[in-house]
Amino acid sequence: MGIGRFARGLGKVGMAIEGLGYIAAAGRALLTAIKGDPAARREAEMRQDRAGDTDTTSDGQ
Repeated sequence: MGIGRFARGLGKVGMAIEGLGYIAAAGRALLTAIKGDPAARREAEMRQDRAGDTDTTSDGQ
């Protein structure tokens, strides 16, 4: 009987940890949706920089 209670308690703890994991994942997704994806932002900035570089080099030719 003691082992059953212990197992039930561990199950509840496991469910609580899993729930916290879902909350953390939802929080990260919400922040990404609000702020935007940093990797995509960097890629967009790099594309803009490259576009500016090619305009400068094509004007010089």
